[in-house]
Amino acid sequence: MSEVDIVDAHHHFINLSDLEYPWIDSHPPALTALLPNYYDAARPYLPRDYRPATHELIAAFPDTTFVLEAAGWPVELTAFSRWEERLTAVSQFSNVVLKLQGIALIFGTSLGAVGKWVRTALSIFGARRCMFASHYPIDHLLWDSRTMVSTVQAALGDVSATEQALFFGDTARWVYRLPAGS
Repeated sequence: MSEVDIVDAHHHFINLSDLEYPWIDSHPPALTALLPNYYDAARPYLPRDYRPATHELIAAFPDTTFVLEAAGWPVELTAFSRWEERLTAVSQFSNVVLKLQGIALIFGTSLGAVGKWVRTALSIFGARRCMFASHYPIDHLLWDSRTMVSTVQAALGDVSATEQALFFGDTARWVYRLPAGS
């Protein structure tokens, strides 16, 4: 795996001592069936625990950046072309950025499972409008950081170092107005 400066553009903050989380307390059968170990992540996750849009609405606020979550949540994996068409349609708005988080939950953890989705998303939006994100702590249930990053890097194929830098960090820095990496 090659070294890359990453900005993780998606986190879940869980404050068990001060807030109620019915989905943690009730253990819905459907969620338990989908991810039997999901509740292993049901512990406090606060900022200190982390390291290292409809078309009309988008058009009405051209100076606002909209972040489309989870690669546009393609919940019907057999409907790739429909997802691609919808992603292409929303990509026409220059104020929309695509965040690719939770891809293991959606597609699986293998290069074969994520590859075409990641490459297609990048080809539609371009690296300047795509952001890598881990979706931790949930993604930790499916793969570790090293495997996730190396699989996504492999999925990106031969994109340039500049495009990888945009995808893995610079786009998130721009969108969230974060300082430059070290």
